[in-house]
Amino acid sequence: MMGLPLPRWSAEIQAFADPEKARKDFIARQPMGRLGKDEEIAAAILFAASDEAGFMNGANIAIDGGMTI
Repeated sequence: MMGLPLPRWSAEIQAFADPEKARKDFIARQPMGRLGKDEEIAAAILFAASDEAGFMNGANIAIDGGMTI
């Protein structure tokens, strides 16, 4: 599995009768066809906290693999 799923997400998946099928179904609905990696989330956070983002304010950064497009 790519990356470690969030604890809340893991608990929700385990509630299904077939957790592995539920996980595969969830991933199949993702526009990028995979789960996000911890490093991908961290990179956006680091950018937002960096000097390079000094002129950026009040912005929403969607890190959702294309779900909100």
